[in-house]
Amino acid sequence: MDRELIEIADMVDSCISKEFEKDEHAFRVIKGRDPTAEERPDIYPLIREYDPLRKQILLECFKRCLQIEIDEKYKLNLSLRLWAGCLDAAKTLSLKTQSGPNTREIRSSVFTERIDILASKDPIYRKGVEIACKKI
Repeated sequence: MDRELIEIADMVDSCISKEFEKDEHAFRVIKGRDPTAEERPDIYPLIREYDPLRKQILLECFKRCLQIEIDEKYKLNLSLRLWAGCLDAAKTLSLKTQSGPNTREIRSSVFTERIDILASKDPIYRKGVEIACKKI
């Protein structure tokens, strides 16, 4: 079952990646250059801020990905494990936190002592980490 869930996660990730590519293209058209590493996290609008047509296109892409028949408890399981991996990685990779700067040493320590260990045991969590690392 995990293999199917990973395939679904990859398909959903491809939908989101297409939207991110649109945002990067728009940035290039407006600014005449690629975004810097510092600018990149800020150029992607929240999905709730998409215009109705863009939301519809993204939702249709998600629907195509989720045609596989999966029990609701597995969908919830997938969602929570993906979310945990994404959130752990994104928070660890951010440059600052509510408690202050997030140094290279702190990030390395968190990945080594927590994230890498969990990712080695759970392929769905690992996929969430991979998705976050690609987006940041």
